[in-house]
Amino acid sequence: MTDRSEALTAPLLPWADEWGGQGPRPKLVAAVVFALAMAVLSIPFSIDAHNEGSSGRVWLGVGVGLVGVTSVIVGLPLLQGRRRRLPRDIGVGSTTNGAHGLSIYYLRVWRISLGVWLAAGFVFLVIRGVTFGSEMFSGDGDSVSFGLTGAGIIGIIVVLAMVVVLGYHLLASRHRRGRVALTVEGLIQSNGRITKTVAWSSVGGVSACLVNNVRSVRITPVPQEVVAVDVGGSWLGKLQRGTLERSIDVPVWVLGLDPAMFLHLVQFYWRHQEFREELLSDAVIDRMRRGEVVD
Repeated sequence: MTDRSEALTAPLLPWADEWGGQGPRPKLVAAVVFALAMAVLSIPFSIDAHNEGSSGRVWLGVGVGLVGVTSVIVGLPLLQGRRRRLPRDIGVGSTTNGAHGLSIYYLRVWRISLGVWLAAGFVFLVIRGVTFGSEMFSGDGDSVSFGLTGAGIIGIIVVLAMVVVLGYHLLASRHRRGRVALTVEGLIQSNGRITKTVAWSSVGGVSACLVNNVRSVRITPVPQEVVAVDVGGSWLGKLQRGTLERSIDVPVWVLGLDPAMFLHLVQFYWRHQEFREELLSDAVIDRMRRGEVVD
């Protein structure tokens, strides 16, 4: 699969009611605005702390600012509206385990922005943990404040451990770019070390849904069957296997593709076995450009 030099466009297809309005999700907008406010307010907070000679508060303000800025970076792509343009790095070729079909790769920006956000969160938690520790061992305050500070430190340690696990998982899979592939046999989702596969004959439904307030497409197997999951040696994947086998959830924004286009595309080839040979050639892309994936 090679990047396409020319921009390809497609018509906007019918929107799914399950996604709500076609504009940015209100909760996501509110989250980005809140993160931006955090970043802006951290500046005067840090300046005031510096003027007062409180180095701990200065570093706390810096940590809050980092989290705010990186949260905005992560959130802005989620506010993307409808897209007429098809992704440049979409094409037909080898997918996984020798299969061939249409591959739609994850945007590179999602991994970068998530990594930066996790790093900023780690820095903030370390700074907050240090300030908590300073308060605990300063000898000031009563037993109640001492207990609350101790509880805060425990909470930070737990969250730090989660950040480290997610960061390690992200780093370990840095050379494996995520993608979704439609083949003659079925659908494949690869994300890091984890690969999920379901045959068209085992698909029981393709529907629009919201996952963590993000517009997604869910592919569920028929009753008594599960999604085939290859965790690739990932211990985190092994812990999640039961959940991963329930469905394939694709947050469509990571594909750089209009959500309605991806929904109808998967539904079309699920329902029409007679057209699946198109997935072996650019005929599938021509069909997308014409918008002829709606029954």
